[in-house]
Amino acid sequence: MATIGNLVDILLERVRDAQGQFHARSLVREVFLNCQWQMYLALKPELSTTTLSTVPGQNHYRLTTNNLGLRVMHVRDGGRDLTKLSDFSQFTHLDRLWWGKVGPRHEAWTQLGQDYLLIYPTSSSSITLDIVYVPMYVGYGSDSDTVFIPQEYHESLLRLAEGIILLRQKDFAASQQAINRFIEEARPEFLAERLHVVQDQPEPLGAKLKEG
Repeated sequence: MATIGNLVDILLERVRDAQGQFHARSLVREVFLNCQWQMYLALKPELSTTTLSTVPGQNHYRLTTNNLGLRVMHVRDGGRDLTKLSDFSQFTHLDRLWWGKVGPRHEAWTQLGQDYLLIYPTSSSSITLDIVYVPMYVGYGSDSDTVFIPQEYHESLLRLAEGIILLRQKDFAASQQAINRFIEEARPEFLAERLHVVQDQPEPLGAKLKEG
């Protein structure tokens, strides 16, 4: 299987920096990691489920499994899906004093960083929630680490990473060309809307709160 170091070598050759004088190998590995993560999600990886017992009055929780971060996909209270918010600032649209607010049940959530979960509102008693997630690869430690998406997708991965590195070089025309090649050559699964991890949503939170 290919190592991340193999792909770093190819990419640095493509951007005319074979010796890594302008792009540290650690930086290029991180670009690959981020690109791979989006492509990995587009391949519809197998989901895992764990449980979380909430603490009365507490909004934030740390989630870890086997020293990996998590990408949370759904949070459920029994058969009810809590509403996902795109970032924590949206809580203030619901309630400017959302932090620590107590309600009859949890209604919304968002993920902060790799392994923190924020839930609104808090509850007056402990509630067990189901957390549906994908384990998140948090980093490549060295060039010898194995690339975690199948080899058949490596060329698409190289095209996408090349576009990002060229953009960092402010070589905008070449970056656009690389992205266009990615689009032209990529398999259909990477061009679907889910590449941006747009999750189907349950009914709007505002409607739920009005009903309550």
